[in-house]
Amino acid sequence: MLKAILTDGMWAFGVKLIGVCGSLFVQALLARMLIKDELGQYFIFFSLATCGAMLARFGMRQTVVKFVAESHALKLGQRLRKALRIMLITVLAGVGIVTAAFYGGAGKLLIESVFDLHVDHQIIWLISLWIALLAFLTPVAEAFRGIDDVRLATFIDGPAGNLMIGLVLISLFLGNFRGLALHHVIFITCTAQLINLLFFSVCLHRKTYQIEGRGDVTPSEILHVSGPIFVSNISLYIVGQANLWIAGAFLASNDVANFGVALKLILVVTMPLLIINLAVQPAIAKLYAKQQLYDLEKVLRGTASVATLFAGMVVILLVAFPETILDLVFGAGFRDAKYVLMIMAVGKLVHVWAGSCGNVLVLTGNQRTMMNIALITGASAILAYLLFVGRWGIEGIAFVGALSWIAQNLLCVLAVRRRLGIWTQADFRFKSVHSNLDLIFAKPSERS
Repeated sequence: MLKAILTDGMWAFGVKLIGVCGSLFVQALLARMLIKDELGQYFIFFSLATCGAMLARFGMRQTVVKFVAESHALKLGQRLRKALRIMLITVLAGVGIVTAAFYGGAGKLLIESVFDLHVDHQIIWLISLWIALLAFLTPVAEAFRGIDDVRLATFIDGPAGNLMIGLVLISLFLGNFRGLALHHVIFITCTAQLINLLFFSVCLHRKTYQIEGRGDVTPSEILHVSGPIFVSNISLYIVGQANLWIAGAFLASNDVANFGVALKLILVVTMPLLIINLAVQPAIAKLYAKQQLYDLEKVLRGTASVATLFAGMVVILLVAFPETILDLVFGAGFRDAKYVLMIMAVGKLVHVWAGSCGNVLVLTGNQRTMMNIALITGASAILAYLLFVGRWGIEGIAFVGALSWIAQNLLCVLAVRRRLGIWTQADFRFKSVHSNLDLIFAKPSERS
């Protein structure tokens, strides 16, 4: 199982690496094509769109993986398809509620009163569309993950859209297009996401109807799982994004832009764990269903060790050469983000070291424990952000964010140990690390 996951992880690594590089490439182009104040606004609008999509999904991202992976493993094709229908109808209802509220006045009120930004009707309409597309695209990608198509799921969830957006922006950049505005960027993004959603929805429909078997599932079963996940996701997102929102509410747009580029660059640290999670989620559900907890711990600690090794190398570079990296990626003018980058890099390294602890809680029926941890750490983080932002600015926000990530992941590791009797964090004993590296760099024929 570990060999298969690491093999899938290496495939996912290649696809996700393209996606992360594509995302950084898009941000780098925007840093050169938009004025700095507009770049700061873009980061805020992107954060609001992803938050709105998360509200609309009602916890269906992880729920899709759980029900689809279980049904696929047990060869219950009818149950799988019915679960997908129920979940997509739930997302549709959520999209209707969230976009109606945002477009109907809540969005404009939020942006103008909290972030002190003037927005017109066109921007509000585009952000509403952005919310709807993101809400549907993620469950479609996660459904492919549930049926063990990790590579395609990874490609849909980021790289596909970034590829198209990057091609359009580089064409405009090389063509010396000087009139790029914020609403143009959001329109290009929405168009790319719409194309992806339509194409891959058709692919998913064809693939799921090839799965045989019967079985049944009820809406109450799905909502019973998705409800606590929804609360956890919102709380975790607040911990991750409230720092940007508070910076936007209390600091100048120039500071928001600096903080935003650091947040984007810090994704490189968590990329190894994100890739591992893409491959390991279906395995968690399957191994737990069979009560193979020893094998589950071996998978979790082995993959966490590999992720931490790669993340550690990235953190060393970010801490040693922050100004050089910021200049290289985003151009001159963002060096003030160096301390934010260094502080958050350390916090994210601990997050990677803890492994897939949050996913384990969610996918083993302990989603309420995850919800409680998320609520406690989220509320504490928001209070600390408000206390620190006035005196220490973006550096204070970064410090609180790093501490909240560390606390949250340590609590999750201990909760998994208490609930399941296993550990999820990296294992740095020489023999363990050596065997995991052998799996990565072995020839394909040697991994079987």
